[in-house]
Parts: sequence; structure tokens; C-alpha cells
Amino acid sequence: MANIDHSRRAFFRRPAALAAKPVKEEAEPASWLPQRPPWALSESLFTDQCTRCNECISACEEEIIIKADGGFPEVDFHRGECTFCEACIDACEPGALFKHTEQDEQPAFYFEIKIDDSCFAKQKTHCQSCKDVCDTRAITMPWPKDVSSGAIQTPEINSEDCTSCGACISTCPTQSISITPIASPNNGAQL
Repeated sequence: MANIDHSRRAFFRRPAALAAKPVKEEAEPASWLPQRPPWALSESLFTDQCTRCNECISACEEEIIIKADGGFPEVDFHRGECTFCEACIDACEPGALFKHTEQDEQPAFYFEIKIDDSCFAKQKTHCQSCKDVCDTRAITMPWPKDVSSGAIQTPEINSEDCTSCGACISTCPTQSISITPIASPNNGAQL
């Protein structure tokens, strides 16, 4: 009996965050980028270099790197957060994950993070689970400018302080936080 690669079927099952977005003619191609592991090369270089060996998946201590479309690895922040341990980089022999020297202070991810209106706090129910797990304190809970009866603090994300670790995503009880890849930090890494 032939071995069937069932991971190819995942191509038809887009991640939930992407499936919920309406497809528009003017949608930018970057909005459909997969959430690759930390320090991944640009998408085209990543798919050329990655051999789908699954070593990064095995090495991930937090078990957030999964086999996704076409067998390529992706990060699933609903499973937990990235601790930036670099085990996936060490395991990546083909060089699809590449971190420059420490002096560059290169971000592991280039994502846009948003909190939608289904957030408990935005619905006037006290919740600060995202703020509580944010180690860099990128999520704050300021009071609204117009404080009236029933006013409640709502979360705001400071993108300059955010490391895109994903801790807020896995802890959000309403799954109101979405993270969308916007670019790769390694557009032209030398291998």
C-alpha cells in the first residue's frame, strides 16, 4: 500500500485567523503569509531552503511549531508562546531559519497584532489576561479618556515593545487577539 502524505490536505484548511478574513481583490499578498518559525528567511527563500525535515518541530520546547501546508513548519500561538530559546535555529541544518549576530538585535518575528471588538474588556467585562502574561509589558490597560459610570480599562498594544511571542494569544479567553505576518526579517540573509 502506498504511503500518503496527509499534510498536503492541510492546504485546503487555512488557519482560522486567515479563514475568518474576507478575501478582497485589493488584499495584499503579505496578508496571506504563513506564521513561520522565529528568524525564518523571507517566504520565497524559506520554502526554497526548508527541506521539511521536521527537526525544528522536534526541537521546539514549547511545542508551538507544527507541520502545516505542504509539510512546511508554522507557528501556532494558540498552543503557547515562543520563548526565543533558539532550539529551532540550532536544529535547522538547511538554514531556512537564520539569526544574524547578537549585535543586530533582529526581531524573531515581523507580525501585526490586533485586538478585535470581541475582547471582554471592550465588551465592558473586566479581563486583563493578555496584560498579565505579557513579559515585556507591551500590553497596557489605560483608563478611557471619558471616564463615565461603567467605564473599564481596555487593552492597548505598544508595537515597539511587543516581541510577538504569542503569549497573549494562547491565554485570551475570547480569542480576540490576532497576529498576522507582515514580512520576514531575513529577506537577504547570506547562507
